[in-house]
Amino acid sequence: MGYCSYSTVKFIKIDDKRLATLHYTFQICIFLYIVVYQIIGNLGYADSAEPIGSLRLSVQPPMKSGDPNKDPNYQFDFPKLNDLDYCAQNKNASATTILPCKYFGEIGSVFPVTGTSPFFLSTRIQESNQTLVCRNPSDGETCRQTFAFDCKPDGKPCQDKSRAEQEKFFLAGIEDFTLMLDHAAQSPTDPSLSGDVSRMKGYLKGCNSDDQRIEPSKTPGGQDYYSISQLLSTVKTKSDNNKEDDVKCGTTLDELSSVYESEDSIRYEGSVIIITIEYSNSKPWSGISKVIDYTYSVTLLHGAKSKVMEGIYTKYPDQRTIQNRHGIVFTVLQQGSLKSFSLITMLTKLTTSLALLAMATTVVDALMSYCLKHKEVYLKMKYSEIQVVENNDGSINYRALDQGGGSL
Repeated sequence: MGYCSYSTVKFIKIDDKRLATLHYTFQICIFLYIVVYQIIGNLGYADSAEPIGSLRLSVQPPMKSGDPNKDPNYQFDFPKLNDLDYCAQNKNASATTILPCKYFGEIGSVFPVTGTSPFFLSTRIQESNQTLVCRNPSDGETCRQTFAFDCKPDGKPCQDKSRAEQEKFFLAGIEDFTLMLDHAAQSPTDPSLSGDVSRMKGYLKGCNSDDQRIEPSKTPGGQDYYSISQLLSTVKTKSDNNKEDDVKCGTTLDELSSVYESEDSIRYEGSVIIITIEYSNSKPWSGISKVIDYTYSVTLLHGAKSKVMEGIYTKYPDQRTIQNRHGIVFTVLQQGSLKSFSLITMLTKLTTSLALLAMATTVVDALMSYCLKHKEVYLKMKYSEIQVVENNDGSINYRALDQGGGSL
């Protein structure tokens, strides 16, 4: 046959129980895969949407009794400074970095006070006092410097920062502070699929295994909260042997910081913690639900440090205190997949998946032509070449170039 020939499909009905059994078996298996696995098991009838949500964060020092926002007789439950391994007040302190410690409440430890993500919690503060030296210069003059540091030994303004009167200290008991997470989520395609943290169920993922769950404590209003030490205990970090694949479970603020060439602790340098909230209302083989579940997972950003500067006027406009704050930045990501029934999605899934049924014929044809006994006979029956010649009167003559036939 030449290049001007045309190939088309030829249908042959073969009365062979073996081939028929194979064909029907493959078709049933493919059909079960489509309906049972793809549609029912993998929720092929559901449409997925990325949730939209809201978030509010706050911290609270360890409490012995009362609520500092409501009860004037509240009591904090701070640890003693001489018991803390990172405080200079402890004569036996042996932490990576040691500084004097001070107690701060929730307002003084957070800056700026926003309640949103990212959320900054101070662990170290360096204070320096400054005095106004220039604001309204005389005609033809300019201000080289508006404020100057109050310097040792007399407290007078000077340009030499090394002589500045500075106080550096840790905030005591930050690990015992609790972080409250108040959040809500909703499907953008189905407004009825929504919920807030008080009506949803969730937990914090541990790092020892996929099944480890740390249940949240609850406020009277139903919001979740965890201590900072609990969050740090679920972080995966590089092990001490510095091998790429080796990780260890959990860390503390007194671990050596991963900041480049730093010899100080995380408490001293600060860091970034990413909290991911993953929302879901479905599970394979369990179907979809109108109740949203969520999980928290915590990641410590390797090599990152964080700091902010705060200016506090002690005597406006002449004197101010500059606070150089290092601490933990909490960045919260809300993501996930919320599913709802969709007829269009199910029909699309069925249409694309049913194309797999043609695989049954392809496989049986291959077995028939190349594997089974008498494959040469089957091959001749399936493939044939015909030459067609058109006569002058418009009629045609044809003949088979390969003569099949015979008996098995």
